Amino acid sequence: LAAARAVSEGASFRAPLARTQPGESIVLRIAADPKRPAPSAYVTITMEGESEREYATTTALYANGWIEIRVPAEDVPPDCVAVVVRWMREQPPRWQRITRVDQLFYLPPEPGAGPPPLVYMSGPFVHRAESDSAPTVVLIAAETLPFAPGDPAPTLGAVADACFVFTNAFTPALDERAAASLLSGLHPLELAIDANGGTLAAGSAPVEALHKSAYATALKSSGGPPKSRPSPSGGVVGGFETITSEGARSTGETLSEMEDWLEDHAKSPAFLAVFLGDVDADGAQALAEFLRATRDSEAANRPYVILTAFRGTLSPETDDPLAEPALHVPLVVYAPDLGRGKRPELVSLEDVAAMIATMAKVKIVGSIAGRDPMNALAEKRPVSVLGNAEMLTLRTKDFRFTVRPGEVATRLFRVGAGADWWRTDIAAKQPDTVERYRKELEGFVQRRRPPSVTD
Repeated sequence: LAAARAVSEGASFRAPLARTQPGESIVLRIAADPKRPAPSAYVTITMEGESEREYATTTALYANGWIEIRVPAEDVPPDCVAVVVRWMREQPPRWQRITRVDQLFYLPPEPGAGPPPLVYMSGPFVHRAESDSAPTVVLIAAETLPFAPGDPAPTLGAVADACFVFTNAFTPALDERAAASLLSGLHPLELAIDANGGTLAAGSAPVEALHKSAYATALKSSGGPPKSRPSPSGGVVGGFETITSEGARSTGETLSEMEDWLEDHAKSPAFLAVFLGDVDADGAQALAEFLRATRDSEAANRPYVILTAFRGTLSPETDDPLAEPALHVPLVVYAPDLGRGKRPELVSLEDVAAMIATMAKVKIVGSIAGRDPMNALAEKRPVSVLGNAEMLTLRTKDFRFTVRPGEVATRLFRVGAGADWWRTDIAAKQPDTVERYRKELEGFVQRRRPPSVTD
């Protein structure tokens, strides 16, 4: 479910924090050990700041999910710089708490019952208080969506009229790197590839920036292998405080869990990424209902919602894996205070990370390939890749150019020249255009050469 640390009953750990600011709360997540689950935990959190304060609570435990403990902002001392966390299966007797003997010695509730049980703890994290200047952002990305990239209205209904619709959005890859690009803002060519063809962890500067800005962050994925307990590796994974991967579930079920999470985090800015499988008509209806409920909500801090897909559709009548229909994806943005309408500029999925950072008003440390399409000054030319640069395609306003590096064969298509323009190769008729785009792609690859992998 997420990175965590194992803590024995009666043990404690000290965790440093960035100095807290007024209005910030402290969050700790806890889950039982599946091998020997404790039914409940009495948790004490001692906060070190200008003064020392203690917060204690009893909570039920589950082996297959997190329970969140939140120290309210009014209970956090000014300038808190560290917390000490300890747990027992039940609250110690009052005399032990008064004398603090329970903190000096481990006195098991059931002497002679064997070694103390474990729990997994994730955190602590600092979360900002709800603020108009720090909105909640929800990113929903499906493998495919059942509507045309430039016209979601037939599927999403009137709610599409309240959104930005980017009519020319493209995926940079047709494999797992599309998701990595979406979250990291890096182009697939900037992501390292291991010997088995998998994407190596590249981090996610935008999500890490959100986490450092005291956002609650989570990633929920349906369709991946289920995981029954937190990983004991420790730390935050790519900026995400929790990562939940479930077996195949319906879009409606996943959205229901997503809404529960948003309700639980309504008092602080949050970023939630939700990855779905192929969405069918029923799933699209569930997405429309979610967007409609968000639009019609009377809450002062309605979330921004970004809806997209990792792949377009591929016609069985073409042998070109990088044909326009395979790369052209929907990108729908609901932003309560940013306006609505269709946006024709060219966009790639790696641009979404920069858009999220702009929405949340956080600064990304380091350089990323993506740029916020809402505020971009220069024209974007999306580049998509097949495999480890075995095949590349460049999309401009007027052309799509496809090439296999090192080979003479190329393909050039004029955008909009007929209903099936992406089937008509005109490379032989425009050698100067072909050569110009070939050099542009060569330069693009050189600037984004993937890191070398030595292990």
